[in-house]
Amino acid sequence: MRCQKGAMWRRWDLHLHTPASFDYENKEVSNEEIIETLLENQIAAVAITDHHFIDVERIKKLCKISDGRLTVFPGIEVRTDYTGNDNIHLVGIFPEMANLNLIWTDLQSLGLHPDKVIEKGHDSVYVKFDSFCKIVNSHDGIVTIHAGHKSNSVENITNCLPHKIALKHDLLAQYDVFEMGKVLDIQEYEEKVLPHIYKRLPMIMCSDNHNIRKYSVKEWCWIKGDPTFEGLKQIKYEPEGRVRIQEDIPESKLDYLVIDRVRFNNPSSKYFANEWIELNPNLNSIIGGKSSGKSLLLYHIAKTIDPEKTEKKIKGGDKSIRYDYKFTPEIDFEVQWRDGVLYKLSDGEQGKDRPITFIPQLYLNALAEEKGEDSDFRQVIENILIDNEVYAVFLSETKNKIDENNVKLHSAVSEYLNLRKSIIEEKDNLKALGDKEAIRQAISSYKQSLKELRDESKFTDQEEADYKVLQGKKEKVLGQLRGLAKEKKLLTKIKAVVLSIADDVLNSVVKPVFSEIRREYAIDADSLSIIDEYASELKNTLTDPLTTFGTEKFARLEKIGSEIKICLESQAKVESEIKPFEAKLTNKAKFEKLSEELNKEVQKMAAIEKKELEIATLDKHRNEDEIFEIYRQLYEYYITILDELQKYSNIDAQNGIVLISEMKFNQMRFDQNFSGKISKKPSLNKQFGDIFSEDDNKFVFRTDRHVDDVRKIFDKLFKGDDAVRLNSGFYLHDVVHALMDDNFNIEYDLKQGDDRLLQMSPGKRGIILFQLFLQLSNATTPILIDQPEDNLDNRTVYRELNNFIKRKKLDRQIIIVSHNANIVVSTDSEEIIVANQHGENKEGENAEYRFEYVSGALEDKFEDMTKKGILYQKGIRNHVCEILEGGEDAFKKREQKYSIKKV
Repeated sequence: MRCQKGAMWRRWDLHLHTPASFDYENKEVSNEEIIETLLENQIAAVAITDHHFIDVERIKKLCKISDGRLTVFPGIEVRTDYTGNDNIHLVGIFPEMANLNLIWTDLQSLGLHPDKVIEKGHDSVYVKFDSFCKIVNSHDGIVTIHAGHKSNSVENITNCLPHKIALKHDLLAQYDVFEMGKVLDIQEYEEKVLPHIYKRLPMIMCSDNHNIRKYSVKEWCWIKGDPTFEGLKQIKYEPEGRVRIQEDIPESKLDYLVIDRVRFNNPSSKYFANEWIELNPNLNSIIGGKSSGKSLLLYHIAKTIDPEKTEKKIKGGDKSIRYDYKFTPEIDFEVQWRDGVLYKLSDGEQGKDRPITFIPQLYLNALAEEKGEDSDFRQVIENILIDNEVYAVFLSETKNKIDENNVKLHSAVSEYLNLRKSIIEEKDNLKALGDKEAIRQAISSYKQSLKELRDESKFTDQEEADYKVLQGKKEKVLGQLRGLAKEKKLLTKIKAVVLSIADDVLNSVVKPVFSEIRREYAIDADSLSIIDEYASELKNTLTDPLTTFGTEKFARLEKIGSEIKICLESQAKVESEIKPFEAKLTNKAKFEKLSEELNKEVQKMAAIEKKELEIATLDKHRNEDEIFEIYRQLYEYYITILDELQKYSNIDAQNGIVLISEMKFNQMRFDQNFSGKISKKPSLNKQFGDIFSEDDNKFVFRTDRHVDDVRKIFDKLFKGDDAVRLNSGFYLHDVVHALMDDNFNIEYDLKQGDDRLLQMSPGKRGIILFQLFLQLSNATTPILIDQPEDNLDNRTVYRELNNFIKRKKLDRQIIIVSHNANIVVSTDSEEIIVANQHGENKEGENAEYRFEYVSGALEDKFEDMTKKGILYQKGIRNHVCEILEGGEDAFKKREQKYSIKKV
């Protein structure tokens, strides 16, 4: 029974009784009831295991009733002669097509003839443990033993006596499977039993049902494989990967992350069949001879899902490998995801947003064979890292923050430099205003001279005080008059503009709009009257807001006139009050001149103090601390990336492969943009100290003090005792921005032992990069790989890749093209797709099309040379052994992997 999707998880029940068992609860149960109940519970395969009896006819009838809907295995349950508190029970399960009459005849030789069983009584019947196992094995059967806390289990042989312990070890070689009684027994065996028995046995749980009308299980037993006896045998070779005891289906992936099936869609072409090629959600291996269409199929899957990246990857691989097969234009390719979404090759990039990882043939080798620093492994590793959705989101958010920070940083630097420029300009302006101390002395001198003049005029103290008050009033009034005059002049100009707008509305809007219609009705007085009426209304509508605006805003002009009149009156009053004081002055002209000179110096001092305040305000906003707080934050963002990368550093603990991530400083860029613009006479080391090396003027990047080092350079540029000299043609603005540039990057490397990636051989680099693609990405999207074993020896493939792929296929669907039996068989590929091109295989031709494909599980094996087409004449295992060199040996190695070891 070939399943095109290969080995799939299904519910199995390998211990079920029928009314043929002496202790069956309801003898009236029909065979139809048994089958229908099992189907209702979605059981794909069942073993009929009646006590001490094989009901040959009943089993044949059950097989006929099932009609391929489920598989019925013949079997038997026996009580053995080995005992402790109770006798150990064994179950023998046989192939579905076994010769039952012969098997039953052989088993009756153990004392199981029905007449003898009835004569002795069922409770008194025992069979020899060793003899039973030998007979089951001779008929290619499987022996299961009750284990754990299940009654009649192997645990009844206590460990108290040495010979009992030895007996347990001896028995291990004779049975194949533990049948557990409870879920907790499985965990206990995993932790306490299996590590010490020198053999890894699969563990199952069964219903042990004795009344189909009360069918139930403690927990479902899921087996991944074809529902055949060959499928069942796989749990012996893959006890951890092929059987699970749990409620829900194991290894369930989200539907949108699984490619369900693919096909070449060509209604009339003889190149390909229109049939779908089904895919397994776990590991799919595509095999075939040379030019059989293996890579052709993988390439079309990848190109249909992600055309742009697929072509880019191919261009980055071995240019001699042919991928772009040219066929007739009507051939399309379709990929259907498990959630029903359909992608077509002919649609190009349109509407396709589901990512995959595609590794073309020799792509990794092309990367691995790059020489020296030209090889961009940093970008390769980062691309793999961002396949991890969690890291991709983190990195994207952090890079956005870095970009925003860089904009903010250079904005702050520009503001700082602009402020500095303004301060320099204002200081020059301040110098032009005069010597502040000299002006202060002049003011003091003028004031003293004026006092002496007043003293000569015999001003009393009260008169002196009154005179100062009047002088203040006069200056205040004069200041108000100047301000009102300025405001009046400005408002008058604005009013003129507003009035001109109103005129423009009439001349440039209203009149032109109606001019043509007026010409048309020029001889019609009534019509002209109507036109003028509308024109007038339109003019008023347009100009009324302006009139309202003018009324509100220019009312101020009238107030200004009144205020000026009041100020003039105040001025006249003050001057009249001052005249008696001035009349007492003996040298009025000299007094007025000194007063005028004093006023000039006072105004100069006021301008200087105002300018000093402006400079102080500018200087207050020039904040170096703010700049370096932003720069420190930039630095910290890169530190957070390094911290996050620690989560992904342990690539392969078993083989000691570690991802190394380090913050690096772009020395070349810094030299070009900053250091190269500064004069090196004297050397940068002498100008800036140990921040630059003494030998070659190179910047010394010290992660623990980098921000402080940059701050020192910054301060030296602006505050050093000796100004830093720039090379001809360069400006401080450019140098400072270059100093504050983001010159950081994260560089990656891989280390195994003491070897770094670039120190490894190309072959070794290739295998490690392959592990990166599978492990470091930690993505859940499908991965497509074309012949990863190229340029790798079989030992490396088996040792380095197999366990890796077996672990990774649980997380993401893998489709792999391979000609290596170790990858296909030892990884326990759930599905094998066999490809063949007509005319390329000398031993057989295709049934109908130039390229043909068949698929199924590793356990599928048969030969039927009467069928048309070489792919349909043999099972999947047969093809694997014939096509892949060392295929038969790979199967043997896999089957012997869990054989018993010597103590």
